Amino acid sequence: PLDPAYPADRIAHFITDSAASVILTDSGHRDQLPGTLSADILCLDALPEVPAAAETAATAPGPQDLAYLIY
Repeated sequence: PLDPAYPADRIAHFITDSAASVILTDSGHRDQLPGTLSADILCLDALPEVPAAAETAATAPGPQDLAYLIY
C-alpha cells in the first residue's frame, strides 16, 4: 500500500521502480496518482459487484494471481 499523504514524486517513484502493471485504488484517490503512469489503474469502488463463491478451493498461486508488494 502507498500512503496517499506521500508526496506525488515519491508515489511515482514507488510505482515506476516496482514496474507495477496494475494499480488498485479508489475514486477518491485516483486524481492523486501521477498522470504519466503506464500501469492500468482500477478503481475498486467503480468495479461491478461479483457474488462470492459458496466455497473457495485451496490452490497454489500462479502467474495469473495478484501479488501484494510491500516496500
